[in-house]
Amino acid sequence: MNLRNYNIYFHTHTISGIIISLILYVIFFAGSFAFFKAEITNWQKDTPNAVVQKQNIDMNRVRDTMAGSMNLYGRDLYISLNERTRKMVVSATASKDTTVKGRGGYYYMDAATFNMKDYRKDYDLGEFLYRLHFLAPLNVIGGRGFPFGYYVAGLVAFLFLFAIITGVLVHWKKIVSNFYVFRPWEKLKTLWTDLHTALGVITLPFLFVFAVTGAYYLISYPLVSQPVAAAQYGGSTDSLFKATSASTVAYDFLYRPTEKAPDLNALYLDAQTRMKHTHVTSLVVSNYGDASMHITINGANQHKNFTGTASVVYNGATSAVEKFTPIDGPASYSKAVDNLMYTLHFGNFGGIWSEYCISYWV
Repeated sequence: MNLRNYNIYFHTHTISGIIISLILYVIFFAGSFAFFKAEITNWQKDTPNAVVQKQNIDMNRVRDTMAGSMNLYGRDLYISLNERTRKMVVSATASKDTTVKGRGGYYYMDAATFNMKDYRKDYDLGEFLYRLHFLAPLNVIGGRGFPFGYYVAGLVAFLFLFAIITGVLVHWKKIVSNFYVFRPWEKLKTLWTDLHTALGVITLPFLFVFAVTGAYYLISYPLVSQPVAAAQYGGSTDSLFKATSASTVAYDFLYRPTEKAPDLNALYLDAQTRMKHTHVTSLVVSNYGDASMHITINGANQHKNFTGTASVVYNGATSAVEKFTPIDGPASYSKAVDNLMYTLHFGNFGGIWSEYCISYWV
């Protein structure tokens, strides 16, 4: 590398690092705790993780509790489970039948007591640290509907990726030899330089993954999705997401109410039997109470399949299985990419020990 290029890489690495250092510290500090969001919530609210209760949870009671606060007909219901906490996320969309009033809602429900609270009432320290990690509190600056904090965090992640690449270029020739150099008794600047080099090499794989996946989650929409939608989908991002989404299939609403409510408990237990070597992550009811109703139960296990998920789709009227995808079955490209990004960024590919190691090094 000639001297001119070296100076360019060195100064851009230094300047980009200085610009993002303070915000990056906040992101890393909050992110280290966000890894243990569930455990912080369990500690703060004195709610031990009820693993056995979640494995045998009364899904019918979950549904009935939701029905106590809204008319469920025509809505899509989402019940998300977490292995590390007994707090479930339950939500409902607006009904596809316009005569049913109510916009739906987003709630937390205790798997042991079935108490349901909205987001504001259930807000806790774990949620605060998790949202601080991607600067969500700054969204108020941009006004309603503009995710200012998300874009700032995404820009910082992108600049961090730039700093990592230029740092590797600067140290490439001596990256191995300098790694073993540590001079604690020299002047303070030398000490910090040696620490910076050694710790940078050790954490390089983790930091690179965080920078790439963080930028993917926070700024891929304005930088990738919108340009692609403009070029190939007539500017419609909805059409783009429909073509590439890895989420549950949408079913046409028939406006034909059914008299019998589905037995979610029976379907939940049947899905656990079919999806071997997985844990249930969510239960989705599409078009509740209508003849077009379908129930989808999803499961995952990163140890069995790094990017794959299992699912069982039931017909809501007959409870017959319409589609079964095993954990080792084929997955679409978009679904595999989404799962890969999620798994890498949250570090849950090795369970709680991988998250502990990553949070320690970060």
